[in-house]
Amino acid sequence: MLGWRLAQNPQVRVSVVCRSNYEAIQKNGISLKTAIWGAGQFRPARVCRNASELRHVPFDYVVCANKATNPSAHGSLASVVREKTVLVSAQNGVGVEEPLQRSFPRHTILSGIVYVACTQPTPGVFYQNTSINTRSLALGLFSKPACPEDHRARHSRLLDFASLESTFGVSEDIVKEKWIKQLWNGAFNTMAAISGMHTHQLLSSPKHQEIVTRVMRETYQVAKASDVSLEDDIIERLLATTMSSAPVVPSMLQDAMAGKPMEVESLCGKQRTEILLWV
Repeated sequence: MLGWRLAQNPQVRVSVVCRSNYEAIQKNGISLKTAIWGAGQFRPARVCRNASELRHVPFDYVVCANKATNPSAHGSLASVVREKTVLVSAQNGVGVEEPLQRSFPRHTILSGIVYVACTQPTPGVFYQNTSINTRSLALGLFSKPACPEDHRARHSRLLDFASLESTFGVSEDIVKEKWIKQLWNGAFNTMAAISGMHTHQLLSSPKHQEIVTRVMRETYQVAKASDVSLEDDIIERLLATTMSSAPVVPSMLQDAMAGKPMEVESLCGKQRTEILLWV
């Protein structure tokens, strides 16, 4: 969906890396039916199975819209990242940009928050039926360099990318927005995957709504302990917005039903192993 919207700009050429849907997209392109933009067809400039196949292309931006489950994939990215390439993380979770920053410490990393829900019922065919924000993608600098000149240059690249699509927007506090999205993701994605219910079903069940709310409150406390300033009523507002929007089948539930790897660590936090050695 992001690629389709970016490709509407006549000055932009979008290439895509596909995995299980490679054959369908290589042959037929991408078909979309969306609540925001209507229906459309998108034929990428290039379709490949691995980023290394495009090592000859001088990319200005590399958008990581994959699940944050396999940082080892950064090896193939290294073949297409040039000195001035900006990396955009359009991934769920707090701190998911850190592996990118470690792999590419000298490059600008943009932190992105996707606010639209999508499904792919068949390879290469995508539906988008709801959005929880007026923007489809919120963007901010992942790290702010100390050098003012360097900061201005990186901020300029941020503004350039955000200007490529009218529903993209720049966030004044991307860390805060990430945590607000995490309040939603950490509760609804996990509970949907466990219960098999979409968002409206979860909120229509007093028992499940209570658990969702408790998870959101726990995440809220973690955010506050991390010096993130969140409004006192943010949980109530998120619940109300979710119920007033169209039902969402969260991505973790989609992955569970398809038997695919789930973003457990990025959405639930890293697990700590406690060991007692008794000698």
